[in-house]
Amino acid sequence: MHSIRQKIDKSKPLIGTFCGLTMPSVVEILGGVGLDFVLVDAEHSQIGRSQIEELVRAGDAVDMPVLVRVPTHEGDWIGSSLDAGAAGVVVPRIGTAEQARAAVSAARYAPDGERGCGPGRATRYGQRLPEYVQSANASLLVALQIETVQGVANINEILAVPGIDLIFIGPGDLALSLQAFGPEGKAKLDAAITSIIEACHAHAVEVGIFHMNMADISVSAERGVSFFVAAGDTVFLQQGIAAAKAEMGAVRPQAEMA
Repeated sequence: MHSIRQKIDKSKPLIGTFCGLTMPSVVEILGGVGLDFVLVDAEHSQIGRSQIEELVRAGDAVDMPVLVRVPTHEGDWIGSSLDAGAAGVVVPRIGTAEQARAAVSAARYAPDGERGCGPGRATRYGQRLPEYVQSANASLLVALQIETVQGVANINEILAVPGIDLIFIGPGDLALSLQAFGPEGKAKLDAAITSIIEACHAHAVEVGIFHMNMADISVSAERGVSFFVAAGDTVFLQQGIAAAKAEMGAVRPQAEMA
């Protein structure tokens, strides 16, 4: 079992990216370029529950932890993703302590939660069930995503819920919720992000954030952020093609490339 939870360390931040494409080969490719993890995005992509297992298996093939951002804090997606062998889950749109407790409970076996026990891939289809159940609560990462005004307002109550390993900040949806758009909204968004980071530090909970650009990671790392999701597979695909086309344009007239 991959245990990315034990690898989170402020002295060496972990860097991964979103996977929104359904092909396992994409995960294998991402695993070959030195990322610390891949976060399969089952919230904002067409990835379904039946495809999670193949994507996790692809991560295992290149010895890279695969996390899953589930679409809801309800227990079915959380449990099935972990049963498939995911190294942890990121649960979006957490706004209250009650939602946080529900998410943690769905990810932890008793006595720490109410996750059901089944002979899925994580247990080698039941062959390693006792060993997996014994180690899962201490090994699997449970990250809760804060991305709304409600989540910011209730951050201290959320952080008081036992069993949270990481708070993951979603700046895009947070900007929408705050109505903090563009340069004029930057100060408002940054103030909200700062309040989340400070609350996490006060509660000794690790904090992560999404950045579209790799260049922004160093700034957040200086603020004590230890977990980063940078862009995504489709973004890097577009950037790679654009860069290659630009190089071609340097040696070939634009008219020939049309």
